[in-house]
Amino acid sequence: MSKNVPFERPHPALTPEQRYYLDVNGYVVVPNTLTADEIHETREALHQLKHELLATGDPAKKRVRGALMLTNKPHHCYMGPVIEAHPAITAYMSHPRLVAMAEELIGGEARIVETNAHINRRAPDQKSGEFINGFHRGTDIPFGSHYQNGLYHCNFVKTL
Repeated sequence: MSKNVPFERPHPALTPEQRYYLDVNGYVVVPNTLTADEIHETREALHQLKHELLATGDPAKKRVRGALMLTNKPHHCYMGPVIEAHPAITAYMSHPRLVAMAEELIGGEARIVETNAHINRRAPDQKSGEFINGFHRGTDIPFGSHYQNGLYHCNFVKTL
C-alpha cells in the first residue's frame, strides 16, 4: 500500500521584485536557484545522454531511456523527452523551487507536459546579442492567461 507523500514547495517562490520583473518583461532570471553541484550533475547527464544517443547509430529513431535526438547540428543538439533519461535530469525537472516558481505564475498546480533539452552554443558566424527567431512566443493572451487576485497568470510556463 502506497502513501501519498507531500511534495513540499516554497511559497512564495519569487520575491515581489522578481514577480514584478516577470510581469513586466515576461521572464525573470533568478540567480542561485540551483547549486553548482545540481548544475554540474544536470549538464553532465545531458552530455552523457547526447553521447549515448549518438552511439546508437540512429539517434532520431533509437531511444535511450525514453529519449530521442530531435536535432543534431554542429552547434545545436535537441533531445526529448528526457525526464526519465537520468536521475539528475529528473531531479532538475521536478526541482521544488522550479516547480514552485512555475505554479506561482500558473496560479495553480503545475503539470509537466514537455521535457526537452538543448545543448547549444553560438555558431561562429552569429554575432553576440543577435536576435534568433523561432523560440516560443507563447499563447495569445485571451486564451493562455488570466488575472487572479491582482496577479497575471499564464497557462504555458518554461523553466530554463
